[in-house]
Amino acid sequence: MRVRVHQDLARIEVSQDLIPTLLDHRQEIESTLRSIGFSYVALDLAGYQYGRMNQVLTDKEKKQKNWIRDKEELCKRSSSFFA
Repeated sequence: MRVRVHQDLARIEVSQDLIPTLLDHRQEIESTLRSIGFSYVALDLAGYQYGRMNQVLTDKEKKQKNWIRDKEELCKRSSSFFA
């Protein structure tokens, strides 16, 4: 699982087989992410793919982006969804 940060949008990436599980918990996930400051929560239907963002970013963009906001909080809260 990964959450990409795009300003006030949290884009969730999970493997294809976990999408139904994530949807079962969508209300809790949305409220958790909104409670830490996101205005929008989105599910990436392409699923988790290692290195996918690197395929479209320039080196300068890669250095400027901060992909995870409050990483510890996201990990702590999201781990309970798949326990």
